[in-house]
Amino acid sequence: MNVDVRAPRTHTHPRVTSRKLEPRKRNHRPAGFTLLEAALVVSITGMVLAVAVPTFVHTLETSKAAEASSQLETLYRNAAAYYAVARPTTGPKLAYCVPAAAGPAPLVASVNPVPVDFSAADMPGAATWKALEFAPKQPLRYRYSFLSHGASCLVDEPVQPSTITIRAEGDLDGDGTLSRFERRAQLRAYGVLEPDNMLHITERIE
Repeated sequence: MNVDVRAPRTHTHPRVTSRKLEPRKRNHRPAGFTLLEAALVVSITGMVLAVAVPTFVHTLETSKAAEASSQLETLYRNAAAYYAVARPTTGPKLAYCVPAAAGPAPLVASVNPVPVDFSAADMPGAATWKALEFAPKQPLRYRYSFLSHGASCLVDEPVQPSTITIRAEGDLDGDGTLSRFERRAQLRAYGVLEPDNMLHITERIE
């Protein structure tokens, strides 16, 4: 009888060695900006401000100046409507007239917008402003004038040119130097007011 004698199976385990893990070293840097980074930020900020601030100031001043062109347009349209109506005069015929010269009203331009009552008794040219129905509701910075040159009433085509000038004057920075905006037009026969289609500007924003 044969007996198979085998050696007992032995299990081998991998050798486990313990090793203490050392924390990974990190490259620490101080918090905040370095001198070079700070200089770069200051430089970029300065360049942005150098462009943005003048642009903002110019935009602000231009928006203030928009009042003048807007109100002059209103005055011109009202003057054209007034001149288009024939009115009785001392002669036998009806004539086309523009109101008498008026202004400047108010007497002094303002840096900040202020309410203005053009119908007030002490307002220079109150009767003309009333005839032209000029009564702005919003506060104003500019003072306004209505000027006529030559005959103010016409029946036929004038021999000599007759014109009107509508003017706005402002002192946006309060230095005493006035900016000036003007609309001009020529009186023609039969109530036709012919504009020169230009806005004449002197010292726009001083």
